[in-house]
Amino acid sequence: MAKKWHFTSRQRLLKELRTNPKAGLSQEEAGRRLAKLGANILITAPSVSPWIIFISQFQDFLVLVLLGTTVVSLFLGETLDAATILAIVFLNSVLGFAQEYRAERSLEALRKLTSPHTKVLREGHKTLLASEELVPGDIVYLEAGDRVPADALLLESHSLSVDESNLTGESLPAAKDENWQGAAHTSLGDLKNIVFKSTLVTRGYAKALVAATGMDTEIGEIAHLLQEKRPAETPLQKRLAQLGKVLVLACLAIVGLVFLAGVKQGFPVYKMFMVGVTLAVAAIPEGLPAVVTIALSVGVQRMSKRNAIIRQLPAVESLGCATVICADKTGTLTQNQMRVERLWIPPDRLLFPGEEKIQLGRSRNDAIFYTVAAGALCTKAEAYQGTDLFGDPTEVALLRLALESGLSQVDLKKEYKEVHALPFDPERKRMSVVIRVGPEYYSLVKGAPDVIMQRCAKVLAGTKPVAFDQERRWRAANALENMARGALRVLAVAYRPLGPRVPRESDWEQNLIFTGLVGMMDPPRPEVPAAVNAARR
Repeated sequence: MAKKWHFTSRQRLLKELRTNPKAGLSQEEAGRRLAKLGANILITAPSVSPWIIFISQFQDFLVLVLLGTTVVSLFLGETLDAATILAIVFLNSVLGFAQEYRAERSLEALRKLTSPHTKVLREGHKTLLASEELVPGDIVYLEAGDRVPADALLLESHSLSVDESNLTGESLPAAKDENWQGAAHTSLGDLKNIVFKSTLVTRGYAKALVAATGMDTEIGEIAHLLQEKRPAETPLQKRLAQLGKVLVLACLAIVGLVFLAGVKQGFPVYKMFMVGVTLAVAAIPEGLPAVVTIALSVGVQRMSKRNAIIRQLPAVESLGCATVICADKTGTLTQNQMRVERLWIPPDRLLFPGEEKIQLGRSRNDAIFYTVAAGALCTKAEAYQGTDLFGDPTEVALLRLALESGLSQVDLKKEYKEVHALPFDPERKRMSVVIRVGPEYYSLVKGAPDVIMQRCAKVLAGTKPVAFDQERRWRAANALENMARGALRVLAVAYRPLGPRVPRESDWEQNLIFTGLVGMMDPPRPEVPAAVNAARR
């Protein structure tokens, strides 16, 4: 059910949360709210005590059967057998406990190291903050690729779409609009002015006011319900439990047959009962749990040497059953350090920013300047305090190129003031901004080379636009192919003078002037080739 604040106006919610829309919260006020309301985290389960971990080792069905066998052995006077079985069970439990305890501690340390971050407005300045430190009243900035850090009311949005499948089950991204108004019975999936914690921004960008954090969010309520759900058993646990039941039934059947056969032949009932029980105890494979645990422990040790954390021993066997490996690319297979490696400038000039500093020269009307300046102007990436860069890795790489070439983003935006913007999205494959330079307006566009070059009528040769004829298009296409063969991600840059008045939106990206290609690479981690070969084997 939708909550009351979902339908509150932006101005009213800002007043209720005592937030300045231009400055955000002060650090002092945010600290007070954090101390009162707690961290912005989902509490999925309380911390498991060591005693609980140890006792849980005795819950396996086959282990319970062995404990029962120990009692029977003591009853029969087989003290040595009982002690042996008990020692095996205890060793098995100690090995399992040691592994799970170490894994729990390692996971806690890992969670602290991998805390996600969010761009937040605090005391009038944008800052990068750990998402768990967000409080109601904070103002956050979202863009494509970001995970929404808390339930929030939109203050501004531009072509915003959010994947809410983990919350609503809808497979298609939901379009958002900060001006939407709905009725109190509106379902979560139809709330257009709200973004929810843990959902994913797939398109556009936005500015939002945090209204609920942690377990007070919609996903927090789901997390609370999931605490009551028992974890699923691994394939090995299921098979061992089934084996234990089969063994018990088989032993009982054998005991019954031996008992009935002996009694029928005239042997005393008590003696035949003792013989049957002795056979049953002998048939129980008391070494099986220990052998399985030792084998799994060896697997865990091998995995730990490869920096893998195994929380429970049976998970090793489950991993061995895997037939498909799904791996994230950026930051996992690659170093997540996208950098510009090549610049191709018409008519056929190739530059290497990774090896030498780009010389822009005095002219601000040549192809090199437009191509480099696009990284600081046609972007949602931002430079804070001169050196800290935040945004999409591709846009950060372009912005870094501009900064390393001697262009200040702050100074450029003062000189070339942004008037309008069309954000990048996978369907359009491009981004555009309209900037004002004195009395004139220009559109600056970057995006997929095939899309951009189709929209270009001219190409900038030096400082003079000339026809983008067949020969010049062939040269650009050849340069694009060479960059692609070098495993580079390539973007094209273009612009268009719009005159003293801004035309309609559909004209911003037509009849463009092509200025160049930018080739970028996110280098793979050194250990990736060996890991891929090992996975194939």
